[in-house]
Amino acid sequence: MKNITCAIFLMFLITGCSTTTKVQEFELLAKKPFTLAEIEFRKQGVGPENRPYMKEACRGFSLSESQVKTFFASAEIVAEADLAANSTILPCHSVGTVNINDIKYSWVIRAGGIGEFYNDKDKFYKVCGKECCEKNPGLC
Repeated sequence: MKNITCAIFLMFLITGCSTTTKVQEFELLAKKPFTLAEIEFRKQGVGPENRPYMKEACRGFSLSESQVKTFFASAEIVAEADLAANSTILPCHSVGTVNINDIKYSWVIRAGGIGEFYNDKDKFYKVCGKECCEKNPGLC
């Protein structure tokens, strides 16, 4: 009975740690040296299809390769739960792909300075704060 209790406790402990480990992994990605390569743009200045007036307004939200690099380097990684409910639905955004440390990610960077990086195994969010926005005029 003692062994079963220990095994169950250990299972809960390991399960709880795996989530923490994933968050810590992304935090480490933000702090350690990284390489960004092969930045590709799939769509620039995208707005909601069902709101033509916003679609037109969003055409100006176009990012350069330098802006994507600066955003990635200076924005902070946040947990999805820390994002405000409406923060990922800001209408204007650009979309592309990038290799981060030789791993391919798709990205969406939205007006207001919120970015999402994802592939079939991982997903993380970065938010541009005051310093990041100052480095990236036109993004925030």
